[in-house]
Amino acid sequence: MDMSNWLEAGGALYRQSIADPRLFPPLGERQAQRWWLGGFAAAWAEGCDERPIDLGLASALGGRAELLGEPRGGAKPTPGGIKGVGRANAKTRSQEELADAHAADLG
Repeated sequence: MDMSNWLEAGGALYRQSIADPRLFPPLGERQAQRWWLGGFAAAWAEGCDERPIDLGLASALGGRAELLGEPRGGAKPTPGGIKGVGRANAKTRSQEELADAHAADLG
């Protein structure tokens, strides 16, 4: 897929409520992942979502947290990194649980 298509796919994933597996870039293709993440961030910036971007990203990724590790040089996402996103095999949390966790982090 062309890189600009990954940019559009990231934005589309942010805007729709159902995660279509075709909208996620493949593992091992860091350039595609960077463009995808850029599209997601651009759609978030254009929107009126009151949630921090990390909550939107955690919700969109579901069980695909490994997509964040590769663009960061292979580092595994940690609970202290992007809030609400843990290990790739961690249980997917509901939006309400993510909001509660974020509120607790804010103290």
